[in-house]
Amino acid sequence: MRQPNDLDADLLSQEARFSNIIPNAEKIIRGSDASRKQPTSLAVVYIHGFSSCRQETAPLSDIVAREFGANLFYTRLTGHGQPPAALGNATVADWLNDAVEALEIGRRIGQKVIIIATSTGATLATWLAAQDRSDDVLAYILISPNFMPAKFGARVLTLPFSRLFVPLLYGKIWTWTPVNELHGQYWTRDYPITANITMMELVCLTRRSRLERISAPVLVLLSPHDKVVRPAATEQMFARFGSRIKQKIYITNSQDPREHVIAGDILSPNTTREVAEKIISFIKQLQFKGE
Repeated sequence: MRQPNDLDADLLSQEARFSNIIPNAEKIIRGSDASRKQPTSLAVVYIHGFSSCRQETAPLSDIVAREFGANLFYTRLTGHGQPPAALGNATVADWLNDAVEALEIGRRIGQKVIIIATSTGATLATWLAAQDRSDDVLAYILISPNFMPAKFGARVLTLPFSRLFVPLLYGKIWTWTPVNELHGQYWTRDYPITANITMMELVCLTRRSRLERISAPVLVLLSPHDKVVRPAATEQMFARFGSRIKQKIYITNSQDPREHVIAGDILSPNTTREVAEKIISFIKQLQFKGE
């Protein structure tokens, strides 16, 4: 087994191929003991959402990792944490490979893995759970999973030739207004609209997956008032999960105006501790049951 220190060097080399990664958005391993990185009994892996980066819900995953003395890996999905054009070049295959890599790194830095994923990162995690039935994943924690965007007409993105006509209908660049300075700094704005099509291709792929094959425990945290993704779609997908142990928790007091990023210093600092405690409690119950 490669040690976390070896993986650090690999990740540095991998990310060094890009000269334009936003500082503090790069892939990184945080060891439970910074002076002596060794595999831990548990490892936490965080997969961020579409157009964001590892700062999205920080310090949520750090809180969870500290509670269990776990090593922590933050991935960076292809095209993210870079200038906007990079997001338009990413493919579904790129993101699937990123998810597989994240799980493999989790396995190298811990005996059991907890995957925490937000929004489209949770879409990826769900796809992963349906493919990989290994018993070394202790749990999947899905935060505001993207199983269907809330915007009316999202399905237009899945129509044949959408990459040709969508830019003509809606413009080549998709833009939005950040809530605050850090939101604008760590999320990608003004990106090619075709990246939204790639995101929807991933959503559709995951919806077609055999979710009844999912065997790992799953915790879903969401707001019933999410304005970015459809909570009803999450309810439908949750019902399809084959997990013997699965739980759904509603977070109703997020400071995020769109009630989507329901934890993290940038958009919802008031609920970070609450969400962390829900995750920690779920994991401790699994440990007690010997999952």
